[in-house]
Amino acid sequence: MKRLIIAMAVVLCITIPLKAQSLPALKIAFNTWVGYGPLYIAVEKGFFKQLGIEVRMTILEDTASKGAALKAKRLDGIGTTADSQVIAASQGIPGAICLAFDQSAGADGIVAVKTIASVRDLKGKSVAVQPGFVSHFFLLYLLDEVGLSPKDISIQPFETGDAGAAFVAGRVDAAVTWEPWLSKASERKDGHIIITSKEKPGLIVDVLAMREEVIKTRPEDVKKLIKGWYMGVDYLQKNQAEGQAIIARNFKLKPEETADMLTGVSFFDAKGNVGYFGSAAAPGQIYKVVAKANDVWQKAGEMKKAVDTKTIVDGTLINQIGQ
Repeated sequence: MKRLIIAMAVVLCITIPLKAQSLPALKIAFNTWVGYGPLYIAVEKGFFKQLGIEVRMTILEDTASKGAALKAKRLDGIGTTADSQVIAASQGIPGAICLAFDQSAGADGIVAVKTIASVRDLKGKSVAVQPGFVSHFFLLYLLDEVGLSPKDISIQPFETGDAGAAFVAGRVDAAVTWEPWLSKASERKDGHIIITSKEKPGLIVDVLAMREEVIKTRPEDVKKLIKGWYMGVDYLQKNQAEGQAIIARNFKLKPEETADMLTGVSFFDAKGNVGYFGSAAAPGQIYKVVAKANDVWQKAGEMKKAVDTKTIVDGTLINQIGQ
């Protein structure tokens, strides 16, 4: 009997510390954008805690800083755009897209003088755009769609918000920008909007790119992060006023400003993610978007070499969770 008690004590000494140990928090970073807002809702409403995971979030506005931190393993994942992750992969920055957060549904677009009625009419015109940024990808995609190349237009480098201001000031013929500059296009007497992201759904998408080793070694925790996102989106949809207040507070925005910005955003819930990623037998739109980004970024000289886009999208966990 004494031996049994001693044996049990030894087992308890071994197992209790192991159970008490917990894996470190998942660390992710993203820029100031309301599209990531449901993550803050998931934290404040305790959804991640309910799921048994801790998620630490950091704001990093600079794309290069996020990539460097991910490569140095100071971060487990980053919020970025699908097209940007293609450029990052070409630079040796690790990351597999495993979740779609949101898509631009009218928040981005092209403003131009009224003599420019369509994308095709941009040929030979000056266009303000931020090189290497998602607005640049949007422009390149649209040009390629109508058979034009970057050489067919005169690109004027501006920050995305400044591009809109430059157009309103009459410094360029057109600009690829976002709100509030899309709405301000009419402030220029001969200005109008020729196209917005609402007409190209699924193209400008904010995604979660996690280091591949984190997906492989901590798949259950990454799935909990994804589930927490779904819960945050669901809460926002059912409690808009409170949800928007949480987002505004965390991004240091005015409530009315947040509400206005959210009108141009469409969130991906569980069903939306399953559809966007598709399956091994029937790949979804995300694969087409990264493949197109791979092509147009190279043509524009933003990438020195092509990347294997199959390696930067991983819909395994999305499909395991299901709808």
